[in-house]
Amino acid sequence: MDQFTHESRGGDARKYSSLGWICIFFGLLMLFSQGCTSKISQEDETAAVDAARAWLTLMDAEQYAAGWQAAAAFLKESVTEDKWVETMAIVRKPMGSPLSRKVESTKYRTMRPHALKGHYLIIKYKTSFANKPQVEESLTMMKEADGTWRVGGYHLE
Repeated sequence: MDQFTHESRGGDARKYSSLGWICIFFGLLMLFSQGCTSKISQEDETAAVDAARAWLTLMDAEQYAAGWQAAAAFLKESVTEDKWVETMAIVRKPMGSPLSRKVESTKYRTMRPHALKGHYLIIKYKTSFANKPQVEESLTMMKEADGTWRVGGYHLE
């Protein structure tokens, strides 16, 4: 195990293991990450889940351009409409129609990597498609300046 020596003002040497520093690092990380979460009102959570459901209806109907148009500005700034439609036709369409979809979890955040501080609800669904029975769909819903929840990210696993 790696160790290093730290001289204190009194001159005594203290040895700290790398494992100890790793524990301190992760402890601080957990402490600071708690500031990125808070409670979401039931009204906001319902609005976000409803918006996600409406958006998924567009994806299920293979209306990928309409899905891009209904998405948050963040998503639209990240990918062009043509690239979005092309990607969904390659990735999403072969899965077929959804047979079932159930919300597995929701997590509210006020910060997301590569995004501005704001209001985000990450919704994970367990979905069964005609051609792929077990898929996890993850949507990052963003509350935009007009108060509307829109899809800022979509991921399939």
